[in-house]
Amino acid sequence: MKIPFLHNVRRGLATNSSSSHSLVFHATPVASGDLGDAAWVDTEFGWDHFVLDTLGSKLMYGLTQAIGQGWGSEVTSEKVQELKEQWGALFPEFLDDDDLWVHAAEGYVDHQSAVSVSPGFVDKLRDPRVVVHGGNDNGGYPDIDYHYNRETGEYVEHDHTLPEGATREWVST
Repeated sequence: MKIPFLHNVRRGLATNSSSSHSLVFHATPVASGDLGDAAWVDTEFGWDHFVLDTLGSKLMYGLTQAIGQGWGSEVTSEKVQELKEQWGALFPEFLDDDDLWVHAAEGYVDHQSAVSVSPGFVDKLRDPRVVVHGGNDNGGYPDIDYHYNRETGEYVEHDHTLPEGATREWVST
């Protein structure tokens, strides 16, 4: 049997898409149960890096996923009612605020990171151990990611820059 030769190894997530969104499951609860920030979430979930660590922001991501793309710049009140009838059972927290539905409908999720929204998916978004990370795998900072600092409770930039003289070459023993 011939063993394949690895000539290129990429560190971190690599996909067939330029955008990559992930649900990260932590061992302990890290996400806030705050719904109040939902109206302030940027609902353009594409290439830009983002971390969603509150219930409101994660549910807005889910609602934007559910509604999909292509509503244009005008979402009528009739359309909002139709969306609420279709998706309201999964997002009851948002039923009393039509503006949140318009906000989600005017957003988008990159086509390569779109998922089929199900009750199980939304349940995972509600899990306080889950944080949603997004961005792209071809940006200008391939060696920078974020890690959760348990002492401060914040996500901080983690720099993987190698010390002077170090290499990323494989060593065979």
